[in-house]
Order: sequence, then structure tokens, then C-alpha cells
Amino acid sequence: MAQRKITFDTPNDAVTPHPGRSSPGGPWSPDAKSRVRIVVIVWALVAGGGLIGMNLLAARPGDPGKQMSGWPAKSALNCDAERSTLFLFAHPQCPCTRASLESVMRLQARCHGRLKVTIVFVEPSGAAFDSADSPILAAARDIPGADVHVDPDCSEARRFGVRTSGHVLLYDKHKNLLFSGGMTIARGHNGDNAGLAAVESWVLTGRSDMRSAPVHGCSLYTDRVTEGDRS
Repeated sequence: MAQRKITFDTPNDAVTPHPGRSSPGGPWSPDAKSRVRIVVIVWALVAGGGLIGMNLLAARPGDPGKQMSGWPAKSALNCDAERSTLFLFAHPQCPCTRASLESVMRLQARCHGRLKVTIVFVEPSGAAFDSADSPILAAARDIPGADVHVDPDCSEARRFGVRTSGHVLLYDKHKNLLFSGGMTIARGHNGDNAGLAAVESWVLTGRSDMRSAPVHGCSLYTDRVTEGDRS
């Protein structure tokens, strides 16, 4: 007796995937690959935009402050009677301050004892600090030949019209202002730059074509400055 062959009809929409090929809607289907490409492109744009934003922020100068016409009468700071004096105003918690300190040390090495350095750390009202709590302040005190002055309530910074961390003021022995500005390339970045070269020239030769340069740093204070604060 002949055996009867039994067959089954296969639906038209049933497709057997070929080995090595992705089935429609699978993890490596064309649609899935397109979604992965979009995610990668978006991530690259976001990451690139973040880096550009950080670089723009680092290169953006801070508030240049207001240059004073003369030496503030009530200031407790003093100029050296025999050589130029550099005042660096800085915030002890600002990460940009380390670059400013490194620029000061580089300048000292080039000036061979012809420059007096005073580092003025502001102490905002209600935010007292101590050297044990501020590694930056401790590092400043380790700089040979540099004096460190703590400025309660930012009173000295106000008197001298300084508003940005990293701002330096260079005076001659007669308290004449020679230079006002910054000595770093960007926020948190030191190295040779126009401001540093100008200060070096003033100290070593007594002249320079530059009397100011952009200051790159954080704000020292945000409250309103009055004329009484500058006296």
C-alpha cells in the first residue's frame, strides 16, 4: 500500500532568515543601525559642544575692574622702597589661582631679586578660611620671598578696583602704577604670554609698550562696589 505524503502550506509572510543575515526588526537591522548612527552623532555633537564651551569659558576674560588714579589712602599694603612691587589678588578656592602662582614664580626666577611680590587672598564676608583648609593659600606661603596678605571682606581688592582672581598690579618704588591686568594665557593655564612679558620688561628695563592685559579668573566678589569702599 502506497504511503500518502503529507505537506503543510507555509504562509506567504513567513520568512526564514538566511544564516548571517539580520531579520527585519532585529538588533542589526537597517532601522537599528540607523538609530545607532543617530545616537553616535548626537553624542559627538554634545561632547564637542561641551569642549568648545569649556575652551570659550577658559579664554573669556574676567572683569577688568576699575583702574585707580592714585594709591588708596587707607590701604594697609605697602610698596618696597628700593624695587618694584607686584600685588597678586586671588581667591583661595579658585582653581585658576594655581596658574597665577606659577606665573609669579616664573617671573621671580627671571627678575633675579629685583621684584617684591605680595599675594593678597580675599576673604569674603562669612566665608573665613585657614591655611589648613586651603592648599592654594599654603602653596603661596611656600613661594620664596613672597608675602601673603589676607584681605577680610575684600576691602583691599575694592580699594584697588580689582574684581577678578589673578589680577596683578605692578608699582614702582614711588607707588606709581606701571601695569594692571593678568599674567596667564587663560583660566587655569599658565605659560608665556603678553601680560607676563610686559611685567618682566617693566621690572628689568623700566619700560614696556603694555600697561594692561586681560585677566582670566573667577570673580572675587559680586556685591556692589561703592566709592567709600575704594577710599
